[in-house]
Amino acid sequence: MLKKFFIFLIISVGLISVACNNSVGFGTEESDSESISVPLPATGSTLQNSLVRDLSLLNNQQVATGINVIGKGMADANPDIAIINFSVRSVKKTASVSRNSAAKALQNILDALEDRDISKDNITTNFFRIGPEKEWNEKTKKMEVIGFKTTNSVKVKVYKLDAIGEIIDVIIINSDELIDFESITFDLEDKTTIIKAAREIAVKNAIEKAQEIASTANIKLGNPKYINEISSPSAFESVSDMPMMAMARAESFIETPIMSGDISVSVQVQMHFDINDN
Repeated sequence: MLKKFFIFLIISVGLISVACNNSVGFGTEESDSESISVPLPATGSTLQNSLVRDLSLLNNQQVATGINVIGKGMADANPDIAIINFSVRSVKKTASVSRNSAAKALQNILDALEDRDISKDNITTNFFRIGPEKEWNEKTKKMEVIGFKTTNSVKVKVYKLDAIGEIIDVIIINSDELIDFESITFDLEDKTTIIKAAREIAVKNAIEKAQEIASTANIKLGNPKYINEISSPSAFESVSDMPMMAMARAESFIETPIMSGDISVSVQVQMHFDINDN
């Protein structure tokens, strides 16, 4: 019996020693580094304060009210000018000969256009370029310089639209070099009137849309509070690009038919209306 008591006493002392070694001392530096923080459950007052804060933020936000619409307007007009973009191209053995040939061909064209009452003030240079002309050599299996090409691109503004075809033919006939017609564009020199008309149509369209929405929703439409033009007006009608290479020939020409279409201007406006609660 005494033997059992001593065994129990030894085991108890051992357990107490282990427990003391693994215990955390409160207020010591070691205990602070190994402590774990557990968040306390939210109390009723904490939840109420959070709800009041969220409601306050919501009340401070501006909520959009009213009717927002986008109106579209389009107006048409007949063009009063045409822009012809073409270039003279000359390929020769040397750069100087190429440049001289292109200059001579273009000067002949300018003289002929002047005879058709086209002022030099209405002719401007787009770009001028001289560079080597290369060609694939099947024997050497590489590109080789075969000469130099001069390109002189010009823009001609024409007011007599019924003479466009004649002017194109004049350009071709009076050149001994290649002519590249890049594009013909019809336009309005003064777009003020057509843009104003398109804006008026866009605003009326927006008002009609807002009235229709208000009527469908069985509410009364208020006054407009905001108007914004959301697209920049632009107007032009272009004949499809006509990449046409031509060489002057001695034979007679049948005049080239060119037809201009209407110029269209499109405008979009955004409008915001109040809802009339009265």
